[in-house]
Amino acid sequence: MAADSALEKQTAGIRIAGVSHSYRERGGDPRPVLQRIDLDIEPGEFVSLLGPSGCGKTTLLNIIGGFVRPTEGEVVAGKKRVEEPGADRAVVFQSYALLPWYTAVENVELGLRFQGADRNSRRAAALDCLEMVHLHHAAGKYPHELSGGMKQRIAIARAIATKAPILLMDEPFGALDALTRSSLQDELLRITREAKRTVVFVTHSVDESVLLSDRICVMGANPGRLESIVKVERGGIDRLGREAPEFFEQVAHLLPMIKASVEGGVDE
Repeated sequence: MAADSALEKQTAGIRIAGVSHSYRERGGDPRPVLQRIDLDIEPGEFVSLLGPSGCGKTTLLNIIGGFVRPTEGEVVAGKKRVEEPGADRAVVFQSYALLPWYTAVENVELGLRFQGADRNSRRAAALDCLEMVHLHHAAGKYPHELSGGMKQRIAIARAIATKAPILLMDEPFGALDALTRSSLQDELLRITREAKRTVVFVTHSVDESVLLSDRICVMGANPGRLESIVKVERGGIDRLGREAPEFFEQVAHLLPMIKASVEGGVDE
């Protein structure tokens, strides 16, 4: 497909330059949500936005996605300034966002339909992506027949199927039980590395950010700002996951930073 080829050839880095954003409350003054965010994300990098409620993580993700226009500054995805949502950026939400009247495979096909892919090629691609998330057997099932973890795998498969070079993920595992969440974290790490995607991932969990990320952006609130950037030394984590000494060391390193940012923030 020509659309696939064009997407795959794009440079998938992200540049966030001087991004600030304010919401105007009804009858009141503008309320600053983000303040002067500067961040460069390399192609193929997995970056987590970590911080307390109210620090603007989701707002920043929505700005990258083109759903919200920043009050100041700009975002460049690949070589194009972000003005609106685009096929180069796929989004995975916490709420799954599956259409209940479509089967699993039809839900995975949705993005490909919008890209203009023909029926046979989009069905083949959707089945390949369901295989990638170990749900090939559930292709004909409807969302109400699936568990929460299975629904989230379908949402990830749908995002991967579009071949968008950038994945934006807003706490996709936040509503899942601990065992399902752990399993999907491992799956996501495997899938995004195989698919060579650039990932921006919003989370409240220090453990999750260390397990998945190449770099972690620690954010503070009032207004939302970038406090620090922590590079994850993956070595032993890649081999041993949660059992690696490096995993515990980096979690311990991050906890004081998160505590300090929480003390300066407020819940939304």
